[in-house]
Amino acid sequence: MKKLFVPHELAVQLKEKGFNEPCLVNVWKDNNYIHLAIPQCNDDYLTIRCSAPIQSVLQQWLREIHFIHVEICRDEDEWKPTLYSFKNGNKHIPNGFTTYKEYAEALEEGLYFALNQI
Repeated sequence: MKKLFVPHELAVQLKEKGFNEPCLVNVWKDNNYIHLAIPQCNDDYLTIRCSAPIQSVLQQWLREIHFIHVEICRDEDEWKPTLYSFKNGNKHIPNGFTTYKEYAEALEEGLYFALNQI
């Protein structure tokens, strides 16, 4: 189940980019251990923790708020992320990605790259 959620580093970047959507869990790092927990409504709690959306929620946020679509294509036995910007028409965002053996790896890399575009 943990693989459904974005990793801690990506959650931190999301917080810095203004992601403030309700999520099933929050994530934080303590003594090199990554924690996932149900969010609480305490301001102190939220300042050190980040929302950890599932990957599809992040894809939706990128598409609806920042007009960036992350697509994962299959090429023979490998997966490759492809990004498109819908801000000024349908434009491919060159990224120089390599291919990945795992779909999840390709998606995670595409999400990181998409965040760096905003």
